[in-house]
Amino acid sequence: MKVYLEYEKFREILLEVLREIFGYAAVVVRKICKDNDVEREAFCIRPKDEKDVEIPLAYPEDCYRDYMECGISLKQCVKRIVDMQKQMEQKSILSQTKYKLMDWDSIKTEIYPILLSTELNRK
Repeated sequence: MKVYLEYEKFREILLEVLREIFGYAAVVVRKICKDNDVEREAFCIRPKDEKDVEIPLAYPEDCYRDYMECGISLKQCVKRIVDMQKQMEQKSILSQTKYKLMDWDSIKTEIYPILLSTELNRK
């Protein structure tokens, strides 16, 4: 018979592991107001270059429900959260790059002409 952690202990361990993984960023638990004024507890991460920005990353209750009902391990919960953070980071980088490319003043110093041989670059 599998012994499960209680919610508070589960959340505490998860928070501790996330803080170890995201050492460059502050990871905190905050109450987030969602649709219809529903408050939810969320793990929030503060990116390393941001002082006033905290991004909700995952809801501990959802992680705990998956742990209890679906039988996923604490390690799998951590992996899911890390994967979500990576996806969010990628989207953020892509978004910043997209807007940077649309602004001539920000990219004009990054453009370098090169000469290519048409013979060697036919494909």
